[in-house]
Amino acid sequence: MHADEGVQAYQAAQLMKTGVYQYDPSDKHGPTLYYFADWASPFLKANGSLTDHSLRRLPIVFSLGALGLIFAQRKRLTYGGSLIAAAFVAVSPLQAIYGAYFVQEASFAFFSLAFAGYLYLACTETATVLRGALIGVLAGLMFATKETALIHFTAMAPVALFALRSNRSSFPSLLRLTPYALAAFCAVSLLLFSSFLSHWGGVADAFGSLFSYAKRAGGQGHEKAWSY
Repeated sequence: MHADEGVQAYQAAQLMKTGVYQYDPSDKHGPTLYYFADWASPFLKANGSLTDHSLRRLPIVFSLGALGLIFAQRKRLTYGGSLIAAAFVAVSPLQAIYGAYFVQEASFAFFSLAFAGYLYLACTETATVLRGALIGVLAGLMFATKETALIHFTAMAPVALFALRSNRSSFPSLLRLTPYALAAFCAVSLLLFSSFLSHWGGVADAFGSLFSYAKRAGGQGHEKAWSY
């Protein structure tokens, strides 16, 4: 395993072994990867034990799920268009590598794609309470997977506003469902970062990590030009 995978695999294995998890913001990101691995542990074990290959079944499932989300848009993209789009994603270098790494990227990409899809539908079609709740749940899963989801929310905001221009009639209903989305976001985030209400310090650490990652953005191998 790559060193980054090893860090995540150790956290997941400890949760499977002890049933105890407490969020640690230092280089480990959010808890969703570990909880999903724990819940799927029978599927992730080869002959009763974890191996490098068997543990990677989880990110592969999320990667296949992301392709499924693209194919689900075949009515809007056309059947052939959705297949081409999914094929491009499937063979792209980053997807081919991180799509099977036992790190947060595969699940984060899945949650982000689903979030963007439901947000787009709420802006361009009908903004229902169910869609609002799903948007909140997916946003919470994104944040609980990688705290840097804030970057994605910021990037998607102007796109959502642009999409609203094509269906301004949905704006009032979008405002009405916002409380449901925020409530779902808070509920999912609180449950996961607090280790299902057993470690409230994890919630404060989660929001405190934003300052830590902002500081890291200027160094430690994460340097980016202002235009990035």
